[in-house]
Amino acid sequence: MANTDSLTQVANRRYFDRTLEKEWNKAIETQQSLSLLLIDIDCFKQYNDTYGHQQGDECLIQVAQTFKTVVRHDYDCVARYGGEEFAVILPQTTLQEAKIVAVKIIKAVRQLQIEHRTSIASDIVTLSIGISVSIPQANDSLEDFIQKADKALYQAKQQGRDRFVILV
Repeated sequence: MANTDSLTQVANRRYFDRTLEKEWNKAIETQQSLSLLLIDIDCFKQYNDTYGHQQGDECLIQVAQTFKTVVRHDYDCVARYGGEEFAVILPQTTLQEAKIVAVKIIKAVRQLQIEHRTSIASDIVTLSIGISVSIPQANDSLEDFIQKADKALYQAKQQGRDRFVILV
């Protein structure tokens, strides 16, 4: 239980932090590609303000469970990063494969058709995703890797939301 977010039933932030560090070190050792998706539910504050926190919690649960249906491997990690933000760690995943996962996540959440009449992105719940991909070297910084995904997420929001942006 200590590794699981009690609301969404995906990994919690503590588990995410430990897993990302472990996968980062493994990627350095094996020289495999590592991808990180930072995901934000678009205009979630407005969602909560419009539909109430109980419905907001239900939305978070549905979205998080949808992520779990899209990831490809047991070793991929879906986690609640904070509030309405989620993260997906994709070990041994190239840029092209990360794009495919991002597209599938965006489509799967759109298919839920969760009404969101106060969103500036759409009349249904949508996502913005920032992606960072690396084959890390021993002197590379895990913090820089996370910052790239965060910067990409910010760019996705700036470009109109309901999309993904990749920084490598």
